[in-house]
Amino acid sequence: MKVLMVEDEALAAEKLGRQLSEVAPEANIQAILPSVRATIQFLSEESVDLIFMDIQLEDGLSFQLIDSIQTDIPIIFTTAFDEYALRAFQVNGIAYLLKPFDTTDLQAALEKAKRWEKVFVPTVIDYQSIAQSIVEKKAPGYRKRFLVSSGDKYRVVQTSEVAYFFASQKYVVLVTQDGKRHLLDDSLDTIAQQLDPEAFFRINRTYLIRFESIGNMVKWTKGRVKIDLSPAADEDVIVSVGKAQAFRAWLGK
Repeated sequence: MKVLMVEDEALAAEKLGRQLSEVAPEANIQAILPSVRATIQFLSEESVDLIFMDIQLEDGLSFQLIDSIQTDIPIIFTTAFDEYALRAFQVNGIAYLLKPFDTTDLQAALEKAKRWEKVFVPTVIDYQSIAQSIVEKKAPGYRKRFLVSSGDKYRVVQTSEVAYFFASQKYVVLVTQDGKRHLLDDSLDTIAQQLDPEAFFRINRTYLIRFESIGNMVKWTKGRVKIDLSPAADEDVIVSVGKAQAFRAWLGK
């Protein structure tokens, strides 16, 4: 069984590879790809039997693939978010695994893939219509503002005022361009999903930064990048190894 893994987090890809070797030793991973663009290129030249696909990739949502390719390959979606389940099953999704999932969940998804293969009759799929239905159902636009509190008062912070976000213990801190800080209840993962990827980039597990907040950048060890943020952060801010290449590509758009 030839398998394609579409996952931009190296640790998640490594874990899934270990789980696959345990429950499906016959699975042969052909490639591990981090982006929509790389996956489109791969599938234009190669064929696989099954795809494991994260939803949020380094250059956008994996649903963008349906605008560019026509394939009947079954897809097992792997994600930390449950709000994409409907969209996943509108395309070739046969299973939806919420991270973190265990080998029992994976085994059930693989059994479903085997049953799907036996009964499926290839048909011509109107991907443009599917894409249009997704556009019509999705929430309009990116997040425009955040409600924050200060003592017994509330304040609305426009997204255009934000310099960056960082995770601190159980909270996320929103830092505005004038240096003020506000605690948010949302996770950094959730916030990243809601913001325009042209304007914001998740550089590591802790920081989600706005393009305009970037000051000096210095080459760091292992291909990483050290960033001076404005307003200044309380610690060294370094782009992770897994994000460094995508970050440089994002800067050059």
